[in-house]
Amino acid sequence: MVCAIFTGFVPLSSNIYSQSGQYDHATNINYVVSGLDETGFQKLFDLNELELAKLGAVKIIATSKPGYPCVISLDDAEIGEEIILLPYDHINSNSPFRSRGPVYVRNNVRKVLLENSVPENLKIRRLSVRVYDDKDMMVNARTIDGRELEKFIQEAFRNPEATYIQVHISSPGCFNCQIDRS
Repeated sequence: MVCAIFTGFVPLSSNIYSQSGQYDHATNINYVVSGLDETGFQKLFDLNELELAKLGAVKIIATSKPGYPCVISLDDAEIGEEIILLPYDHINSNSPFRSRGPVYVRNNVRKVLLENSVPENLKIRRLSVRVYDDKDMMVNARTIDGRELEKFIQEAFRNPEATYIQVHISSPGCFNCQIDRS
């Protein structure tokens, strides 16, 4: 069994916060939170059950909110909304961390890009955050309360090796979004 060794992790420095605990924006690192592009997913809603099954996908109806976080809109599906659950290659490279996992997609939504803020639906969840370098090698990982995500982003990007962060919903383990330096 091979165990990853995380190198270059820079602990959070207390000097990036004011005495009130708020970020000192003069030292903040800018970032962008990206949903996936809707183009490749929208055609899935025209497929029947058998065609979706061949892709490992299923149509389901959202029965709760929150409950079905969309990787395009970065928001939860509405109760009663038809969504698709499918496998997605969120790290599609020749790295030991190449990864595929389940994602929820909504119909007729557009890709969301958020600069220097995180989606509200992530703040209410337990998250698995994974930091990667430019060779798609993991340099840090943690499970956090979603309310700590902005703090974690600042901490992670203080490591010069950190190129991007991928966010997964801890339960049920779905990939949700990617965060890049801007």
